[in-house]
Amino acid sequence: MTRIINTTLCGLFVALLLSLAGCQKRGVGGEDSLEGDTIEMKYATLLTMVRHGERVEVTIRNPWDTTKVLQQFWVDSVCRRAAVYSSVHCCLVEELGGIDQLAGVMDGKYIMHEEVQQRLRDGRMRDFGEGMQPNVEAVIEVGVDLLMSSPMENGGGYGRLERLGIPILECADYMEASPLARAEWMKLYGILFGQEQRADSLFRLVEQRYLALREQAAGVSHKPLVVAEMPYGGHWDVPSGGSTTGILYKDAGARYAFADVEGGGSKSLSVEATFEKAQAADLWMIKYHAPEALTKEALANDVPLTAHIKAYKEDRVYGCNTQYKTYYEDTPFHPDRVLADLIRIIHPELGVKSEYQYFEPVK
Repeated sequence: MTRIINTTLCGLFVALLLSLAGCQKRGVGGEDSLEGDTIEMKYATLLTMVRHGERVEVTIRNPWDTTKVLQQFWVDSVCRRAAVYSSVHCCLVEELGGIDQLAGVMDGKYIMHEEVQQRLRDGRMRDFGEGMQPNVEAVIEVGVDLLMSSPMENGGGYGRLERLGIPILECADYMEASPLARAEWMKLYGILFGQEQRADSLFRLVEQRYLALREQAAGVSHKPLVVAEMPYGGHWDVPSGGSTTGILYKDAGARYAFADVEGGGSKSLSVEATFEKAQAADLWMIKYHAPEALTKEALANDVPLTAHIKAYKEDRVYGCNTQYKTYYEDTPFHPDRVLADLIRIIHPELGVKSEYQYFEPVK
């Protein structure tokens, strides 16, 4: 049974002891101020964890206003029956050895993980339906003791699920400012699923690999200009320079064409404005989701301007079809894998081997 004691709810300092047996309020008392051992977080800025004996106090800052707290709670037992909204967290829990603790998932058809799909087929795991409108009755029937969701700014809450008394964890890792900062959140998930040492070891390995690859790419003398993604519907959504994608290109030894675009997410630009920076690009990296492989002909047919991009003319367009490649599943907690693949393409002279090849030439 998982117990999360929330100390921030609707701006009031209350404490809720949530369990499958019910919900009971109690006062905060003085234990919030007790001294404890802070768990080291080298990169993450939104997550703080303090150990108090067998319990861990967790504070998650609001990504949209870091002067405020999004969630604050205590973890004092291991999660047994979790429902996970995202394939990203589902894959991580499986890697940490906690797949038997996953009672079900939202939007199961979109999860690219064979073991999860097999469990959904044979009934060992439930598909709770769409994340925006989950099957609440199924959640109750299965006996979930933790909901893992990704928060959205002004998201409007979780509807009927909030009234069930089941702890809802706001997995705000995707709002961190760097690849390693997001990956470091695996320490929290390791604690929740009773796999703390395994999570710590995995993060150290990811960190070591990432830093070694970044250092290797930092020594290059030439940094090719890279443009990302492709136009759609009259706009070109590009990752900002401060996004995880923008940082990955930088750490892979490239000059990212939109490094000056501020913010941590993506920005929608006009095709014409994007083309001004894209036309001189040495490499064009595209992520897309489709049953068939992207072609250069299709790109030029959709937006004729793209045929004038340097990378297009020199056959240096690379695509990652996320319908078949686990790019989005791997990037958050294994940025080292993605970085290796980018260096393989951007700097082939370095001889970096990529076990996970996400991008392939677009023909």
